[in-house]
Amino acid sequence: MLIDHRVRTGGKWFDFFGRPSRFATGPARLAIATGSVMVPVAIGRRTDAGHRITIHPAIHPVGTGPVAVDRLLGESVVALERMIRLDPGSWAWMHPRWGRPVRPGANASPVAVRHGLSLPGLLLLSLLAGVAGVSSGCGESKPPADGGSSSDEPSSVLSGVTLRETFDGSLRWVLSADSSETFPQPERTIAKRVHVDFYDATGLVTSVLTADEGIVQRANNDM
Repeated sequence: MLIDHRVRTGGKWFDFFGRPSRFATGPARLAIATGSVMVPVAIGRRTDAGHRITIHPAIHPVGTGPVAVDRLLGESVVALERMIRLDPGSWAWMHPRWGRPVRPGANASPVAVRHGLSLPGLLLLSLLAGVAGVSSGCGESKPPADGGSSSDEPSSVLSGVTLRETFDGSLRWVLSADSSETFPQPERTIAKRVHVDFYDATGLVTSVLTADEGIVQRANNDM
């Protein structure tokens, strides 16, 4: 069972590579309900085009109930992060993995969670479809043609897009794109020449994301 798939609702928040991320509790609950252990397994690529399977020590559940689920899942997340650090290039995951930081009253786990980026870089482009009112630069919207728009014609066109987000009063990221187009069928947004600066709590740039083009499927916000 894969535990590194991002869940959008429910689940528990754990620190994952220094940033809060939500994990489904199903694998841990299933292990406890059936009296099973959770065994971390990694499959990595070899230089001879083959694969290497590594089976790590089993993680044993202790007790039952929500606390036991949190403990087992938390230890599994730590094991997952350790496996990825050993061979980052073999971690095949393309969708936005991290979510917003835990806020007071959120469904947080007992495991310590450090505040990280308020939104993953790959998810930022999902905001471009409705930024006309908040973007800076020379953004302008293109109305649909008479009689409706086809799937080949964008329903909205923006240029000179700039977006900013703050968290607890601190700047978290600034996204700029030369242009973006939103299409109705299938519903998607295409941004051109994207640049994102991520900031830490002191206002320093910690990382940069650039892309010639980003396509966001609006149904699930995956790029």
